[in-house]
Amino acid sequence: ACTTTTTTTSTTTSKHPMVGLVDHISIMPLQPHSRANEQLQSKNHDSHDHGKIEHDDDSKLNANNDNDNDNDNDNDNDGIHQYIPPDANGLAALAIAHDLSQKGVNCFPYGTADRHHTPLAIVRKQKTDFFQSGGGAAGAANDASESAPLPLPLPLPLRVPLPLGICTIGSPSNFVENFNIRLTDHISKKQAMTLTKKLRERGGHGHAGVLGVEALTLPYSLNRYEVACNLLRPDLSNGNSDSILEKVEEWVKEQVKEQEQQECQRDSSGEVADNEYTYFIDEAYRVGTTMDQCRDVMGLVNEDMVRKHDALVLERFRNFLT
Repeated sequence: ACTTTTTTTSTTTSKHPMVGLVDHISIMPLQPHSRANEQLQSKNHDSHDHGKIEHDDDSKLNANNDNDNDNDNDNDNDGIHQYIPPDANGLAALAIAHDLSQKGVNCFPYGTADRHHTPLAIVRKQKTDFFQSGGGAAGAANDASESAPLPLPLPLPLRVPLPLGICTIGSPSNFVENFNIRLTDHISKKQAMTLTKKLRERGGHGHAGVLGVEALTLPYSLNRYEVACNLLRPDLSNGNSDSILEKVEEWVKEQVKEQEQQECQRDSSGEVADNEYTYFIDEAYRVGTTMDQCRDVMGLVNEDMVRKHDALVLERFRNFLT
């Protein structure tokens, strides 16, 4: 399994949603999508989701876990000691959660680390202020107003935050990759939200986006917006970053067509016509670690190579924080 830790920071111009110093830890499998995982994901989809992050239209109902070696009334940090996950990823997640909870972090498990296999989006929405924090708060009301009512998940009681805040920690059913699309300052929030909905696996009103994609609209610096995506099935050709880029190109063409229909005033230079893509899109880029990168690291053959790799990661992390 691979451990990916996301620590979020904020600036005066742009704030990513966050609920703690160590905001999110995910223990993800590197093996192919298993049949058991397919069944778990099928339960989640049948319940209703769209399937990251989301507050825009953000949730999945939990799938029940047949493992009844626990008491359903125990949960969170207390439940860490009572529930035995069905896979190595969940076991590793709960081991880390146990250590963090001893240091004052309020840990909320998800995926197979949770007795109900509750998805990350549901845990964030029901048990934390993630979608009301940072830039997420700005778009929460508008996005939610366009969403259909969602079924309630199994009870997830709130707990008083501990001094170091909250960490959602768990094990999704398969490796998750991240991809962001940063829009130019020509794009309004309303326009940005249309791209978000186009990319989501379930964008509402019968729309189908990219398989396994969750997306959230976030404000960025300099009056720009960014669409942040979780790719839940990057191992499939219709759920990877190439599929995201294809949808982005479709969206650009739609925006150009809409402007033509509205007979919008354009610069005399013909900026939109000559540079359609760059007029709308500032940058589309992968975020974080890919499955192939994890496998490459696991292929390091001696301790010296591992130490050099770890030192490089630490240096990059320090640069990120500064």
